[in-house]
Parts: sequence; C-alpha cells; structure tokens
Amino acid sequence: SLDGSASALITVTVVGTNDLPSIDGVVSGTVNEDGFSEIVEGGSLTAFGEITIDDVDLGESGIPEPVSVLGLYGSFELATDGTWVYTLDNELAALQSLRSGETVNDEIIIPTIDGSGATINIEVIGSDDESVIYGELSDTIIRQCEDSSAKGFVTVEDIDTGESGV
Repeated sequence: SLDGSASALITVTVVGTNDLPSIDGVVSGTVNEDGFSEIVEGGSLTAFGEITIDDVDLGESGIPEPVSVLGLYGSFELATDGTWVYTLDNELAALQSLRSGETVNDEIIIPTIDGSGATINIEVIGSDDESVIYGELSDTIIRQCEDSSAKGFVTVEDIDTGESGV
C-alpha cells in the first residue's frame, strides 16, 4: 500500500538456460588420399590442430577427458589439453575411388560437457591413382606383324571413378 500499512511477499524465480559453448582454435583440417596431392603442395594422411572450449555456464568449459571418434573416412583423437589429430583410413574404397582434386568432408562431432557437441571439419582431397593394364599379351601384340597390325585383348582398370576403359 502507499501508506506502508500492508505488505506482501513476492517470490521471483529465475530459471537458467543452457548457453552453448564457444569453440576456438583450429576447427578444420585437410588430408590427402594416398598422402599426396597433385592439387595442394605436400599432402598428408594426418591433420593436426588445437582447440579450446569455453562456456559461460559454470563448470562446463574445457575438455575433461580424452575423446576418440571414428569418422566416415578416418579417426579423430582429442587430448585434454585441446590438441587433436585426425588420421585418414587410406584403405577405404570410398577414398581410393576419388578422382584427382575431388573432395569429400568428414564432419567430426566431439562431445562437450553441456552435451551440445562441437564440429571439426576435415576435407579429404583425392589423388590420381595409377591405371592397371592387363590382358591377353601375345607375340602379335609385342612384336610388329608384316601388315603392321596386332591382335589381342587389353583391359585398363583404374580405381578412380570414371577412369577405367580403353
């Protein structure tokens, strides 16, 4: 009341909300099929980086334990100090069939303390695999005949998509 003769108890309830963490540092990397690239100088089967995870919510910052994640094309390891390494599984048929310069992405979701997750994106660049030539090789193919012709059967196979045939 205006004259101060009456009073009432008012209860205010504040409900918190989960704030998403911020991920800072190296959040992407590049690896190359077969460990080399015709497109990018150098090339490697591994990518490295370091991240920090900060969250304004109390007790939800950092990396409390090592993390191992199996991605589509390789494995990802994250240490508690924030350093990470991604290793390409170069034996996968899906990678060996990539053409030179063709790319695919491996999105690695790492857990965060608050459960929201963070993404590290790895770009995989294809390389040119050598063709294999085989078939019926006889004297008529190896040495020239009188009429300058040769007969036989030859097959060309290349693991890179669309690069087989004669």
